Amino acid sequence: MPNGFYLSDLHTGTNTGADYLYFLLDAIAAGAIEPYAGHVLVMDNSSIHNSIDVLPAVAALLDYLGIRLIFLPTYSPEYNPVELIWGRVKNLLRGERHGLSFEAEIWLAFSQVTLEQVVNFYVHCLHNFDGRHA
Repeated sequence: MPNGFYLSDLHTGTNTGADYLYFLLDAIAAGAIEPYAGHVLVMDNSSIHNSIDVLPAVAALLDYLGIRLIFLPTYSPEYNPVELIWGRVKNLLRGERHGLSFEAEIWLAFSQVTLEQVVNFYVHCLHNFDGRHA
């Protein structure tokens, strides 16, 4: 696993603040986010990240572990690597089709996004985000 990345198991069913908190705890337990290592957690403004029910617990946990929390500015896809991933997938879907079901075409498009591209998307966003927006 490249430093700073954590890929969780596929999750289906719900997408709540509690689910996010469990994801965060799993990432910490897996060593993807290390206490007192100068790590920074950057989050978008999704309601599961900053809900009144979850944000105090997340903020307290991260503060206790010495992890800085930064929220991306609202409407700032240029700082969010997942937007670049989605853009790549959409470009692949607009290009050559293989006569498969739409669901299969989406899976195929995602399978063509490489780990190297994902890392480059993260690096691109980190270079564009100067942290003053926190």
